[in-house]
Amino acid sequence: MYVIENEEETLITDVTIPLTVTNISSYAFFKYKELKSVNIHKDLLTIGVGAFIATPNLESIIIDPENPLFIEE
Repeated sequence: MYVIENEEETLITDVTIPLTVTNISSYAFFKYKELKSVNIHKDLLTIGVGAFIATPNLESIIIDPENPLFIEE
């Protein structure tokens, strides 16, 4: 089970995954109710199960078109 250590984290609205991050862990953004957009760079390798579950305001996940592992639909 994922436990949010800092409730202020859930108020984040936009996230750009840093270039140094190659994996988004399972439930990383669980219950980030204010999250609206996520930008993913070309070198991200994996996104864990439920990474964006319970994010009702999530409108877009933008994936760098040079990332060969993910397909936008």
